Amino acid sequence: MVPGRKRPVRHLVAVSAELAKTKPGADREGARTILCNDDPAFMLYRIASRYGLPVVPEWAPWFMRELNQRKAIAPLLGLGCSPVLVKGNKQTFLKWIGRALRERLIRIPEQSGSISWKLPRTSLEQSNLQPTSEERLQDASVVAD
Repeated sequence: MVPGRKRPVRHLVAVSAELAKTKPGADREGARTILCNDDPAFMLYRIASRYGLPVVPEWAPWFMRELNQRKAIAPLLGLGCSPVLVKGNKQTFLKWIGRALRERLIRIPEQSGSISWKLPRTSLEQSNLQPTSEERLQDASVVAD
């Protein structure tokens, strides 16, 4: 039984670690993104990574308001996570950013340099699951490249 639901779960959709860690830049034309966490900073980071958007963490509250006002976000049912469906593509999000900059709802930081994202730990990171030896080898090859 799932808390808050009258009926037991009949179907369960499990998200693999591979989907949860979707490669940034994958399917840049897609207009729907499933995220495993509804934290505003996490959502902005993942959307920006997927579409190559120029963003800073301080814009996360603004981005969340835009998603809600435009009905471009829908909660999904998840066990041990707070998944959401975000609707929009690169061009859509770039238009939002451009308009918000013109209207001074967001601003480009005066300081230049690297950006530090403070992201929540995902349910996968919080679990006690350890990577397999094959995953460790893949991670090592990414670092070596």
